[in-house]
Amino acid sequence: MAFRWTFRPLPATLSSYLGSIMLQANLRQLTLRFAITIVAALSLTASLTAGPLGQPPPPGPVRLGIAKFSTNGYGTADASVSIRAALETAFLQSGQFELVDRQHLESLLEEISFQQSGVTSSETAIGLGDLGNVQTLLFGEVGRIDAKTFTLTLHFVDVATGKVLHIEQANLPRDAKAISRGAAQLGRALAQLVPGFAPTTTVMIAAGSFAMGRDDGPADERPAHTVFVDSFAIDQTEVHRAAYALYAARAGERYDTGGSPRLPATGISWMSARAYCRDQGKRLPTEAEWEWAARGAEGRRFPWGAAEPHPSMAHYAAPAPIEVDASLEGASPEGVLHLSGNVAEWVADWWDPMAYHSSAKRNPAGPSRGEYRVTRGGSYADAAPSLSATARGFHTPTRGSEMIGFRCVQ
Repeated sequence: MAFRWTFRPLPATLSSYLGSIMLQANLRQLTLRFAITIVAALSLTASLTAGPLGQPPPPGPVRLGIAKFSTNGYGTADASVSIRAALETAFLQSGQFELVDRQHLESLLEEISFQQSGVTSSETAIGLGDLGNVQTLLFGEVGRIDAKTFTLTLHFVDVATGKVLHIEQANLPRDAKAISRGAAQLGRALAQLVPGFAPTTTVMIAAGSFAMGRDDGPADERPAHTVFVDSFAIDQTEVHRAAYALYAARAGERYDTGGSPRLPATGISWMSARAYCRDQGKRLPTEAEWEWAARGAEGRRFPWGAAEPHPSMAHYAAPAPIEVDASLEGASPEGVLHLSGNVAEWVADWWDPMAYHSSAKRNPAGPSRGEYRVTRGGSYADAAPSLSATARGFHTPTRGSEMIGFRCVQ
């Protein structure tokens, strides 16, 4: 029986992915991955979406399909079976993944690869995607460094977009027991990154004018002055540890989730927070944008309104932060969570106690220089007055703090 393969142009994201795979695979492996990826990218458009108005999607396990690992070198076939089994066990025990049945997935991938020339419409591809019901695909390759060491390369790929979510490389000892222990430990660490696989929910803030600051507040909040802010989209939640850890890995750095991947990313300097936002195609909000999102046209004293803070509304006067998507009653009317409390948030501006005396009237960006950067919103360790939507804090931009996190805008 002869098979005919038909190849079509790919979007840039898929082309980049295939470029990285080409370095690691022979032509047969590349062809199979090409078939898998193009169909997956066309077919599976469902990803995590917002739940009820004003709330992020409820966290849940990611539907993961693990493709059969490719091998390169003597003894790697048996090692790949052991590694894959250990990873599967660790993933299941973490509760972060829901694994697609191995036999069903392999049958589906075989069907896709054999019938690639017949995939001529998105409807056909969608049917195959629905059959697989996969959110993320994991490709792995096991190689041999020397007589005592194997090397493992893993690619997590979002099937809806073809985007490579994470690449992990590790060396594992050849000893059977040690390789299983090493793979299990790796699996537990990778499971901590799963919340970072989900796309960030953003909230649109319409353009408008408002009175920034207050005349009856501390000196650095005076005077109240009217500014106009263009429309922008702001992250619904603070950046969490899993998302920052994925970025850090791409940047060649390390960030430990501490076993709590959904807690806000803290200990991050202002420069590193800015770099993260840029990596996401975003930026840190200006001080005016942050306050506009928190106060709105009606000039709310707190993101939720005029009512004094209460633990049911905001997380403050507490020993530690809570998860970024923890549901409290103090979201803004637009649905932005934890603008007050949980962790204070870096904004773009330099801090100057006299900044409001010479502020621009449209999209103010703050002073051109300074020693400290502004923080907003107050943290879990602060008292109620620091949660005011006009309250201003500041911190050295080269140092992070366990009480300071951030969110991005675009």
